[in-house]
Amino acid sequence: MAFLTFMEQCKAHIEQKRVATPAPEPEKKESTRPLIVQMSEWMATLSAEQRKAQWEMPWFEGRFGVDRKFIGPVLCDLGWRRERQFKKHTSHRRFWLAPQPPEGPTAVEPIPQTAQTSTW
Repeated sequence: MAFLTFMEQCKAHIEQKRVATPAPEPEKKESTRPLIVQMSEWMATLSAEQRKAQWEMPWFEGRFGVDRKFIGPVLCDLGWRRERQFKKHTSHRRFWLAPQPPEGPTAVEPIPQTAQTSTW
């Protein structure tokens, strides 16, 4: 009989705790800004080393809180490349590569003007 009383006390205690503490609000990752704007701003913060990394889709889903069917087209629009690594006896791995900034001078040098012009 003492066992049932103890169990009843435990149930009452658990119910009391459940009622006393409200459930935490889920963290909302939704933003009012378009996904392409969010991703463009995030891309601007990437270092050169991070741009060389191989990014997998689950990371993007967790970071932006959006389904992969919406993330893929935005990555393509921003210049990312979708790649796969094939292995002989296991499944392949999919990842995304960030666009690399152009190497060398970014400004176009003007063409020097010659002193003489040809008259045809």
